[in-house]
Amino acid sequence: MCFASRECRWFFDGELDDDVVEWFRVRKPWKQSGELGTLDWPTRARVDRYVVIPNNRDLGLKWRGEPVEGEGRTELEFKGKVASLGVLTLVPGVTGVVERWVKWACDGETLQASNSVDVEKRRILRKVRLGSLDADLEVPPVGRETLVDRGLQIELTKLSLAATPHWTLGFEAFPDDSALHENFTRNLSLFLKELPRSLRLSADTSFSYPEWLARHTNYAETQ
Repeated sequence: MCFASRECRWFFDGELDDDVVEWFRVRKPWKQSGELGTLDWPTRARVDRYVVIPNNRDLGLKWRGEPVEGEGRTELEFKGKVASLGVLTLVPGVTGVVERWVKWACDGETLQASNSVDVEKRRILRKVRLGSLDADLEVPPVGRETLVDRGLQIELTKLSLAATPHWTLGFEAFPDDSALHENFTRNLSLFLKELPRSLRLSADTSFSYPEWLARHTNYAETQ
């Protein structure tokens, strides 16, 4: 499977504030048809095993989640950055780094490499189908497993790396084609227009998973 997307993400150290969780759950920036559905934390954490590549910020390699059908196999995912689109001001006081990524996934054996780390994740995911850019924009929510040809995924994820808490807020839109840029930036701006007081989104905390791992492991410095 090959998947092209446009992304913007922020990372934070420490525990996730309750007011950020509540904001994420109830935020309705669009004229929506249908209900948001249940936005609860999963009962079990997912554990992704990442390979930390020394001095790398542009390539991600991980084994995702649980073994497939109990056979000791899991999904192997490669993710490469195609381009950085720079720092965008999404609303006054809110800036983020927008990037293009391409992802490949296949079944693969889980391995324990000397430079691999396990990241525990609990995620709330919102997914909408992107349409026109009319003033009365209607963006219907869809189930997380529903396949759409043009969509936006918004995630709030609690992370644990070496028993230390972190969290991330991320936006991922697809497919990454010439028609996506305005749709992507407008919908991010709509969602981020009203933030809780405790949430500060700036370019200093906006980067990718490979960058976050490089900042929180010793491999990039010592290898």
